[in-house]
Amino acid sequence: VGPLLLVTLLNTTAFSNFEATFAQFARSRFGHDASTVSWLFVLIGVTAAVVQGGLIRRLVPLLGEPRLVGIGTSLLALSFAGLVLVPGHAGLIALVVTTAAGSGLTNPALAGLISRSADAAEQGEVLGAAQSLSSLGRILGPFWGEHAWFAWGAAGPYGTGALLEALAVVVVIVGLRSVAA
Repeated sequence: VGPLLLVTLLNTTAFSNFEATFAQFARSRFGHDASTVSWLFVLIGVTAAVVQGGLIRRLVPLLGEPRLVGIGTSLLALSFAGLVLVPGHAGLIALVVTTAAGSGLTNPALAGLISRSADAAEQGEVLGAAQSLSSLGRILGPFWGEHAWFAWGAAGPYGTGALLEALAVVVVIVGLRSVAA
């Protein structure tokens, strides 16, 4: 259960970091106004809904939840790293879709793994711990994102978000081997 809870914290912190700083990133890097940023967030929501509402049902039997968590966290690490270097609007759109797809794969697969990793008598406690860590990530992510922005500029939140997701990938590879077996 420990690796799953750690991935929950890392993933939520990195994604909250992204959400909290994306509007100022899009404005400072590309000159996008509030309306354009809103449409980019709509694209994120629609993409995540398609992945979570349709694709995940088909992918779990094919790949399994541990692999989907690995794929999702890898996509997030790559998309956050890509935001550091993205040269134009088309690249930004591609990275926004990749970010949403990564999140859409990771979150439901992770929730499924967590719910099945505990004994029936401890399931509520484990799910509560996961929600608490997710809430902590929603606190840490925006706080860290703003700190990273002021310390290292527009690339700061996404470079550090990529590092958090890369760490999550390592935890998935090392810590979830027994779950995948």
